Amino acid sequence: MRQGVGVAGEKEEAKTVCFFFGDFSGAGGAERSAISIANGLAGNGYRVILLSLVSDNRFFSELMSE
Repeated sequence: MRQGVGVAGEKEEAKTVCFFFGDFSGAGGAERSAISIANGLAGNGYRVILLSLVSDNRFFSELMSE
């Protein structure tokens, strides 16, 4: 998990964002947009969680890794 430095020099934990989907195995438009937003947030120090009730994992290779 990424950490920042607070006002008094204390370490802060990264903020967490969770995207919840009922079904992440659709044709690709909304899924690719979510991946793009998730990667942008992760690149700016956020911890990102993608949570889906149904998925075929086709888009997870496009996620940034730590």
